[in-house]
Amino acid sequence: MDLFIEADNGTMNSKDMEAKIRAYLAYFEEVKTPFRVLFVTTSQSRARNLSKLAEGSVTEKKRKLYLFTTIERFKSDPLGNICFIPYESSPHSLLPRMV
Repeated sequence: MDLFIEADNGTMNSKDMEAKIRAYLAYFEEVKTPFRVLFVTTSQSRARNLSKLAEGSVTEKKRKLYLFTTIERFKSDPLGNICFIPYESSPHSLLPRMV
């Protein structure tokens, strides 16, 4: 599974971020190859807000394609439950769950 990483400094407005999220969806529809997009941002509130923003573009079925976290959490525990995903309030790991 591929992983894209987006560094977010908090300078893009919500309209541009939503366009970026939709661009990844279009790419997925084109290539049909599983991937995830990790948005690493500056604050916990920004990560949560971007996760909520993604709900406007991402179906619940594709929610796990998008992960949102902070640089501090990523550096301190990269494989822990540090990522927010759309439609869920509990943090998740970067690694897909093996069920």
